[in-house]
Amino acid sequence: RPSRLGVPDDTAEKHDDDAKVAADVRRCAELVRAARHVVVSTGAGLSTSTGIASFRGPKGMWTMKERGLQAETLALEAAAPAVGHMALKALLDARLVHFIVSQNVDGLHLRSGVPAAQLAELHGNCYLEACAACGARALRDYDVSRHKGARPLEHRHSTGRACDACGGDMRDSIIHFGESLPAAALSDALTHSRRADVHIV
Repeated sequence: RPSRLGVPDDTAEKHDDDAKVAADVRRCAELVRAARHVVVSTGAGLSTSTGIASFRGPKGMWTMKERGLQAETLALEAAAPAVGHMALKALLDARLVHFIVSQNVDGLHLRSGVPAAQLAELHGNCYLEACAACGARALRDYDVSRHKGARPLEHRHSTGRACDACGGDMRDSIIHFGESLPAAALSDALTHSRRADVHIV
């Protein structure tokens, strides 16, 4: 039964034996080679090998919070793309994968070299801010969602910086609970997912 934060009581990770993993990898490779349009969906599990904590895993942020503990996690700025990120980039380069849909906000797909046109970041990107007035976007090398000073709830997206193009208010792209997903990223994700004859989740 789930805990107060929705974390299942049994958070133990389960592992398949080597033979099953090898057989599953072979079958996945066959499907990908035969496919016309492959989409991959990624989430927190892809980035845990970088040192970024997941939310619901055995040592995830919500799991540890439920236990009254603090999760150990690497600062997003200190994380570098892992083998999984680089493998997906190589599959895109080889035209075996055509699009990535990600729930991660860590920016590691873009930092691995994945073109923005082949990526939908459904929950935003902590390095991306956009002008509320003119729509100009800026990809930074630091977490733009870290605000200086307390802000009222209605200003929680403001980064406190002004747009270089028009002077407007720059806002982070992070999607908070209760907010709608970004229309363009959602549209791209749905379009590619509908086209896909193989979707790896």
